[in-house]
Amino acid sequence: MPPVQYQSKNLNHLGLVAAMCRELKIAEYIDARIINDSDVRNVTIGQAVVAMIINGLGFTGQTLYLFPEFFEDKPIDRLIGFKAALNSRYLVADASMYVAETIQLLDEQKQRFISRVPLNIKDAKDLAGKAPAMSLEPVEGYEDYYSAEAPSCYRYELKKQSRVFPNQKKKPCQNPTARWVFFCFQGISILTVNNQEEHVVGLKERQWTIIQILGIFYESTYSR
Repeated sequence: MPPVQYQSKNLNHLGLVAAMCRELKIAEYIDARIINDSDVRNVTIGQAVVAMIINGLGFTGQTLYLFPEFFEDKPIDRLIGFKAALNSRYLVADASMYVAETIQLLDEQKQRFISRVPLNIKDAKDLAGKAPAMSLEPVEGYEDYYSAEAPSCYRYELKKQSRVFPNQKKKPCQNPTARWVFFCFQGISILTVNNQEEHVVGLKERQWTIIQILGIFYESTYSR
């Protein structure tokens, strides 16, 4: 009998981020508006954007140039919903790359890359100006940057369902910060047995409180 093979991938709080993206249909929204212009594309543009969101909210000190390495120990299929991405190697571009020589070199090497910002900033500002009106506040010290505060759905649901979540002092509360909630989701992994059977391990009662109040998208992400 061959030995049992085990593989562990880190899920942690990224399952919350991925479930939010699915609930908001971010990938579907983008893919419905941008034509998939390549027959050899391993992932859709919408899926690539979701991957960038997960990377950006990963609270990692790694530079975005290490984008593939960031996902090496993550359960990609569960987070983003595509197995083809396992073989995809995108380079995430930064503003310093936007010179003709660099882009030409990438094209010659047939290297795919994802841009964190549009090449044309003016176009981005024009698009932002067409967005629905919101209560935007200027960001101090950053010209042309604005922010808007949105109500937190998990805080709303905690109060609505009369549930509580322990704060940093281990006291029950109904308004934990997102960073604290994300921190409390450390230690959750996907354990794969013989490349087939998957188990979610490391879940605690406090984590299930958040998962259950947020609904089916989140429950399915963290289901066994």
